[in-house]
Amino acid sequence: MRIKVKIEIIGLTKPLVWREMWIPMDITFHKFHMLIQAGMGWKNYHLYQFGESRTSRYFIIKSPYAEEMAGINAKKVPVADFLLDYFNSVNMARAMDRIPDERIYYTYDFGDNWEHNIDILDFEQSDNTNPEITDGGGACPPEDCGGIHGYNDLIKNLASGKRKAQEALEWLDVCGYKDFDPGVFDMDEAQMRVKKVK
Repeated sequence: MRIKVKIEIIGLTKPLVWREMWIPMDITFHKFHMLIQAGMGWKNYHLYQFGESRTSRYFIIKSPYAEEMAGINAKKVPVADFLLDYFNSVNMARAMDRIPDERIYYTYDFGDNWEHNIDILDFEQSDNTNPEITDGGGACPPEDCGGIHGYNDLIKNLASGKRKAQEALEWLDVCGYKDFDPGVFDMDEAQMRVKKVK
């Protein structure tokens, strides 16, 4: 069994940064985190959490390495326990001609505070349990670039064509993002990263 999700970084519009992917139902939220990291292009440098809202205090599934945070250890929670219920809620809303508001939120890097919407799109009952990227757009922002505001400044500086652009390019090169282009999503590369997740 697999479930199809759409993951989108909240607050980025030029360009939108999003991925659609199938994930197996027999994994934990920690492995789901690893698949998100691979699919988006993050490098897994920071802590994370999942919740049913951006300010959730009731449903928090956290990084197993965040011992001081409240929440359930992500290595102990199967995604099937939650995502199937969310999928059913979304389908019920659609059947009643309502716009579904059921989604899960994923926050990565509490310093830069990258918030992601996770929408449940489809469910597949088959023997195929392989994770798979099916679509996407926009390059994942570089790690530690300062969150949405820092990323928007970086994009503005790259487009300036002036000394600030050269400084931004030098910073990207030093940080391992030499050929960074904010509008480019390489689906083949993302697919290879996702296949490597164990």
